[in-house]
Amino acid sequence: MYKDTWDVKTRKGRKRVEALLEIIKRIKYREDVREEVNKNPIFRGVRHNSINQQLNREAGSTPLTPLGKAWSKLPNRPNRVASLFPDAKRREEFAEDLKKLKISNLRQKYQELKGLTSDQINKIAGTLNIERTDIPRTPTKHPANRNWTLNLVPELQQKFIERFRSDYRIPGNTNRDLQEEWGPHGCTSEEILKIGAQALGETRNRPQIVSKDKTAEQIDRAIEQQMQEIIAGGILVTLGIDHLYEQIKTELAEDLENSKFNLTREYFDKKVDKIVWTEGKAGTLTVLQNFIEKGLGPEKFQEYHRHIPLAMVLVKATELTGSTNIKNPPPFSSASFAAGIGRLLGGDDIPEEELRNFRLPEINFNRPLEVSFIDPKNFKMGVINGANLGILHTPIIENNTVRQAMAYAKRRGYAALILTGLFDLDTTKAEGHIKGIRALYSGRNTNVDVLDPGYQEEARRIITAIEANELTNEIIYETAKEGALNLLRGWWKVTLVDKEPEFPGPVYVVLGPKEFDMISSAAHSEVLYITLSKQAELREESSAAISAVKRAEKQLKALEDDLTKNERLLAQTEIQEEQENLRETINHLRQQTEAQKQESVSLRQRFIELKKQEARTRMTNIRPEDWQRFMKMSLALISVLIERAIPNCKVISLGTTYIKVGPKPKDKIKIVIPGHLKVTDTLLSDYTNTYAPEALSLAMAETIIICHPHAIAHAMTAREVDSMGRRGYAPRIHAAPILLDGKFIRSKTEQIIRRSHPLGQVVNHPFFQGGILEIEATDGMINVSPVKVETLGNYERPESPTRINTKTVKPALANTYIWAMAATDQHWGGRAKEFLFDEESGKSLGMAEAAFHLMRKAGYNDKDKLPPFHMFVVNDDPTQGHHFPAEKEPHRHEMQYYEFEKEQNMLYEKLHASKSPRERAKIEVQIRSMSRRQVRVRGTDSYTRQMQAFIRCHIRENIDMFSGMLRRSHNAELILKPISEFEDFLEAPYDTCDLGLINEGTGNHGLGTTDDNLSEGVIHAEVMIPYLMTRPYWNDKVELLERYVKGPVFGNKFIALGTLKAPGGYEYAFDLRNTPAANGIDWGDPVRVGARVALRRGNYSRIFENKFIVKMYGDKHFLAWLLTALWAEFMAPAGTHTDAYGERGFPPNNSGVAFIGLPAEGPESGPILIRPLLVHNLRDYIEKNHRPFPWEEFLPNAL
Repeated sequence: MYKDTWDVKTRKGRKRVEALLEIIKRIKYREDVREEVNKNPIFRGVRHNSINQQLNREAGSTPLTPLGKAWSKLPNRPNRVASLFPDAKRREEFAEDLKKLKISNLRQKYQELKGLTSDQINKIAGTLNIERTDIPRTPTKHPANRNWTLNLVPELQQKFIERFRSDYRIPGNTNRDLQEEWGPHGCTSEEILKIGAQALGETRNRPQIVSKDKTAEQIDRAIEQQMQEIIAGGILVTLGIDHLYEQIKTELAEDLENSKFNLTREYFDKKVDKIVWTEGKAGTLTVLQNFIEKGLGPEKFQEYHRHIPLAMVLVKATELTGSTNIKNPPPFSSASFAAGIGRLLGGDDIPEEELRNFRLPEINFNRPLEVSFIDPKNFKMGVINGANLGILHTPIIENNTVRQAMAYAKRRGYAALILTGLFDLDTTKAEGHIKGIRALYSGRNTNVDVLDPGYQEEARRIITAIEANELTNEIIYETAKEGALNLLRGWWKVTLVDKEPEFPGPVYVVLGPKEFDMISSAAHSEVLYITLSKQAELREESSAAISAVKRAEKQLKALEDDLTKNERLLAQTEIQEEQENLRETINHLRQQTEAQKQESVSLRQRFIELKKQEARTRMTNIRPEDWQRFMKMSLALISVLIERAIPNCKVISLGTTYIKVGPKPKDKIKIVIPGHLKVTDTLLSDYTNTYAPEALSLAMAETIIICHPHAIAHAMTAREVDSMGRRGYAPRIHAAPILLDGKFIRSKTEQIIRRSHPLGQVVNHPFFQGGILEIEATDGMINVSPVKVETLGNYERPESPTRINTKTVKPALANTYIWAMAATDQHWGGRAKEFLFDEESGKSLGMAEAAFHLMRKAGYNDKDKLPPFHMFVVNDDPTQGHHFPAEKEPHRHEMQYYEFEKEQNMLYEKLHASKSPRERAKIEVQIRSMSRRQVRVRGTDSYTRQMQAFIRCHIRENIDMFSGMLRRSHNAELILKPISEFEDFLEAPYDTCDLGLINEGTGNHGLGTTDDNLSEGVIHAEVMIPYLMTRPYWNDKVELLERYVKGPVFGNKFIALGTLKAPGGYEYAFDLRNTPAANGIDWGDPVRVGARVALRRGNYSRIFENKFIVKMYGDKHFLAWLLTALWAEFMAPAGTHTDAYGERGFPPNNSGVAFIGLPAEGPESGPILIRPLLVHNLRDYIEKNHRPFPWEEFLPNAL
């Protein structure tokens, strides 16, 4: 019971504990718990004894939980005497008088007893253990011989009798409730209550009234209770549902008549469905789903649930699996038989003219696909990559990942969906046992309806025999065309619900390598079929020709023999008449012989031509134009069938394509389709390490998504595209995850040792995490975030029209987020530090300071509008340091003093000579700008002055933002648990790696400057605390500040470890470092190597078990991300631009800050949001187009 009711690992247990904690915080006394619990439906069915036991258990736990701590502090209600007589002396006097005075005398002496009955005063005496048996009692006077109700005015009499006749089991209407309500009128006990009703003509007691005059709710409960008993007895199997309907109507006829309850057949059928198909761990619906998922089938289920008819089980199984197309018949017929292995073309499915006229849109960087958005600057859309329909999948259609993704897209309001990697269909010829091993990963179920009509009856016969466990050595043969149609029907089935699209918006399909293989295989099979057919035709004709040649030569020989014979006879005969006849015959034979010779020559020539034609009819000799023609026809066939199968679908591309999402050339989404099917974790690296051609031609989209059907996880980084000597923009390149349920596939393939199927390798990769991508535009800024496959189904379904026992949980996903801000590698004092200039304030702002400036302009402060984030971290290099002689590498824009002076003098001369106010103002701006730049690029090599600049410009001038951030976290009651609080073996909780809410880091620059002796983050944290104490809210909370503001180190390196969660939410583990724990780096994917190294390190912190880990780094000066099943790797951009060191072959680095949003309810309750704010974004709001920054949309639902 405890495990089921109070286990915080379960959703219900966690909700109950949270609700109980809220109640304890709200009430004044322990005795009030019962009343408050009764009001909350989440405690329905939980006994009060269980609640009290749980509260006492929590209060006795070590260490105390929040619930136990709150219960321990809650007092018991003071007794009645203490509440009436707060003064101790008067209370003692009253106790003495209770022993000797009558009730009337007590009332005269003590005004506090006004309104109390004699019984109530005597009960007070009882609580004080005072016996009043010897004291004469003044009899209580009740009007009209205890029939007190007769003295009430008619309105009150009517009110009382209505209350008396109402359901006494409802809170507020019990006998005790009525007794207290009508006490002032003379009702002093339950007996008097009943007598008062009798005086008004009501002779029944309250239970009799309830049993006679049943409400609709009571009738409903009675029907359900009676049906449960009868159905459990097996009536549905023995007599059927119609008989049960009539029986219930007969047995409850009187109640139905009295209450005017309309027991319709529709209501009855829903009630039967609710009773038969129960949910919960042991519910029949849950068990049936488990049976189906494990392949046991409806028949096996019915063996253990004999009270449910098999027909009803089969209907429910069909509903769960979606394996019927009765409601949604597909828009294409069964496959007409097409002879030849692997053929898709042929038959009459689609008119050949339609295939010949089909054309894909011409899409490229300069001519992208235009998608319509209601608000072009603010929208959402999604990318579903690698659904690989045809691979193993759950048979329960509501749990199908594609169905869930479509539903998720609808709930989130996506404007459009992009689909890639649709199919997993093995189109290769049989190649020994490997094809059989790959088939073990197939999730295709033969749909007899798509087979050739002439083969369907035979297939049904074989399937029936197999399902009946009859020994058979027969096999069903499915052509490539039938297999393809089967998968297309699968797409039709999962994308529609009750004849309506699950996702109502446009769906754009980009065909990838697997679809290309289907197309090329179909073209090859068609060309091969035509070639083989032609070869067979030529062989047949050649055979006929050689036979004709032989017949002709035989006839020629016969004619020549006849001619010779007749010539011989002519020479021997002397009779003139016979000679004439012979001469005529010989002439005729000579003509025939000549004609036969010509025919023999012609036939032999035809035979030779046929043999030549047969010799050239080879696959090798097919001209390219014909290959192209059949490739186009195959492409058209696949595309048209896809468009018919998926509602609102348009096939837009075979391979890489572009989608326009804004007015500027860069405002595009590029969908990259790699040209291979390798299983690799280097998809991102392979692309980014060769991005130069796009950057140099200024043909690089700002958002690039690599869609590979065998991708392992979502990975991301950014690259710089600059032009005209200025910084431009930083495209984010993503490797999209694939939409597979890895857990389910692994559970079904545990015994497959050889992973010959590439998707078997993918789902067993330790990084694998399935899901989709969510693209969100906020004021024109495009951000892409991963949505885990577990998140897609983690929502409340609306009530189903076919079931009335669906759960009703909140419809949204994670409502609130914990936001962490990373502003790493600021390099104060460095020559390459990136600044933006704000004209309004006249200040140069670093990247973090620019973000704080935009928050301040939006009204955020530390009073009434708190900044929208909860954690802050500087991972690496807050200062430049002097770990190498940086003065030997002057900035490329640093002018010699004489050059600077010369330029400045020239500008001043122009200024003085100019008569135009506009030109003078322009020159003044140029002078100030040049002066600022020259100061900036010189930096400062003094480590002391660098730290001074960091403390002044970063900490002190933004202390309001840090204060407000901490207040938001504190107000949200975030539970911070640093690593020291896990280490219970310590005598005192102390660990220098303790995680804080503000984490000031240390980098290799500072350590190198001081010979590894000074970890500057420790100093910065110590300096920040006094500044925070200058803010009114924090001036008396030094202990809290010391807990929240940290400079964590392990030895002398920045490492912070601990957990953070919202009250009642998910406990995230954090590992913050200055640099990834890896020797070496892949600059195309800066966190990939570190993630690989983590595989061999296990639970190195000793606190990460059963928690999702958020790892945050700096050092490499790049934005990067990787989401695996167990952790996320997040690297933030730097506060500098590329310096001389970067010119040693590194890509130009990213500048800016970055935020990560974690769903408060857990990583599976909503998308993990990635929000980089790069220098070109910041410049747009500060230097170019001054306007408020949309923080609430950019960092939504901050806890």
